[in-house]
Amino acid sequence: MKKIFSITLLLTIFLLFNNAGAFYIWQDFDNPNHPPAGWTLNTTNAFNWDWTLMCSGYGLGYGSIKANCSDASTGLTFDIITPQFTDAVSGDSLVFDHAYATWGSANDQLKIWYSTDGGSAWTQLVLLNGGTSGELTTAPATGQAFVPTTSQWATKRYLLPAGTNKLKFSAISAYGNNLYLDNIKIGT
Repeated sequence: MKKIFSITLLLTIFLLFNNAGAFYIWQDFDNPNHPPAGWTLNTTNAFNWDWTLMCSGYGLGYGSIKANCSDASTGLTFDIITPQFTDAVSGDSLVFDHAYATWGSANDQLKIWYSTDGGSAWTQLVLLNGGTSGELTTAPATGQAFVPTTSQWATKRYLLPAGTNKLKFSAISAYGNNLYLDNIKIGT
């Protein structure tokens, strides 16, 4: 019992004082409660990020979120917003897994926004294009509803500006196909 307590205490001290690999947010979307606690969805349209079961980043988990761009009119935006987190410092990053394939040559997009004032104002961090060869694309175009295999996922990492304390993920439909996100991590 003493040995277990000592190991637990040592691990706790290590995690408290070693900032390497610390994350303010680590959302894996394995829980079917959607949106996750503290996260918000844009509810101005009938389409939103939906939780999906048994489709997770690299097959490691139970779920992810999906923007169904094939059922949404061109230009329609799906937004999911993180809870407010501790202000990012120099060297902090956003890391996430994604999977996407288009239908035909439609160029669905993912815009990621950051805020330094809790979401009152937003600035674009990055715009990722889909289509047949954009940065978002992880699988060949298909005429079927895209459901990724474990090998059809990719990971992206972007440095965050100091002071960032909220992020928004906006999928923009070009009447293409499904876009999935999983394992969103914000921190060092």
